[in-house]
Amino acid sequence: MGIDGELRAHGTVVVVVPGKKYNEVLCRDVAQISRGKKICYFTFNKTYQGAKELLEEAGVNTRGIFFVDGISKAMGISMRSQVETISSATSISLLESISRAIIPAAPLQAEGRCFISSPGSLTEISALAQKFISQKFDYLIFDSLTSMFVYQDKEKIGDFVKHATLQAKKGRTKEIFFAVEDKFVEKNVHVGKLAGKVLKR
Repeated sequence: MGIDGELRAHGTVVVVVPGKKYNEVLCRDVAQISRGKKICYFTFNKTYQGAKELLEEAGVNTRGIFFVDGISKAMGISMRSQVETISSATSISLLESISRAIIPAAPLQAEGRCFISSPGSLTEISALAQKFISQKFDYLIFDSLTSMFVYQDKEKIGDFVKHATLQAKKGRTKEIFFAVEDKFVEKNVHVGKLAGKVLKR
């Protein structure tokens, strides 16, 4: 069964990949689900531009993908003044207002990207994910789950994946987490019990 079939069957899928094959598998799976679909791509180990170029070099049409860059601010990479940002200290109510501002009714017609504080900013990530779900996006992609371990406690990440799985079961939006095999095993967050399905590639 292809990744699209697994997502239809399970709602949330964690794809565990050896480091050497990571980008190859990532691009192949994104290509399978991206045709004619609305996708939000959370990138936690590459800048927005780096993720976009990687996918395009593999033949993926990125025009239907909205990128959430979670690494540029954490690395201190400067942004142009008009780029929207979110503060990790923002309250939930204010965060919802900001997310409405940075993700308009037709988000794919905007800049195609926004920036958050870091891969460990689970409040920001969750609020944005919920916003995309409410706008009936087909898929949320998280690249990668293992990068989040650097910035956040593994139990909290486990809770995040569990919540994502419950969200996916309730609505049409499916969620896919990519993870590097050795780091995934090392952290042993028992994601297999929290996600709909774990695929080892």
